[in-house]
Amino acid sequence: MAFDTARAEPIRLETRRLTIRRPVAEDQAALIAALNDRRIAEMLSRLPHPYTETHARDFIAASAEDSPFSFLLAETKTGALVGGVELIERVAHTYALGYWVAAARQGEGLATEAAQAIIDFAFAGLAAARVEAVCRVGNIGSRRVLERCGFQLEGSGLAPTLLSGMVCIDRFRLDRRLWASLRDWRQPIMRSEAVLE
Repeated sequence: MAFDTARAEPIRLETRRLTIRRPVAEDQAALIAALNDRRIAEMLSRLPHPYTETHARDFIAASAEDSPFSFLLAETKTGALVGGVELIERVAHTYALGYWVAAARQGEGLATEAAQAIIDFAFAGLAAARVEAVCRVGNIGSRRVLERCGFQLEGSGLAPTLLSGMVCIDRFRLDRRLWASLRDWRQPIMRSEAVLE
């Protein structure tokens, strides 16, 4: 799977339970319902709370124009919006991973499934050398997702958030060599190659 970032075409990834796709205007109400939840806002650095119609509309517009690797997670069987995942290129070939799952769907392994798919896409499709992630020190669920995906703890520190100000975070990293060795023995997460829409 190779993705030409210069083409800037949206992609869609398929996993066993999820369709990982770009946001569209029809997602606005579901985004507001899922993200207007303080429990989620407390764990995400850039999520405003309360989450309004304006925030959802701006997110969808920015995803189309400025964020080629910002996706929503839709349950494949029902089409229901269950979360989001994104990659942000920090420096050449180094991406930051972010994700969230709606409170009612947490604990089902959806974040791990989505994270594995987007990590595979980063290394195989974008030629990433490294993927980084952070989570709040008390966010045990997010830490487990990162550990299941092979991330290594790099250190701790403080980071700003919109809702809570400065918070304690743990920094994680996954480099290409470790990803390749892990990928050799785990089952492929994606049902098919990236699909250009």
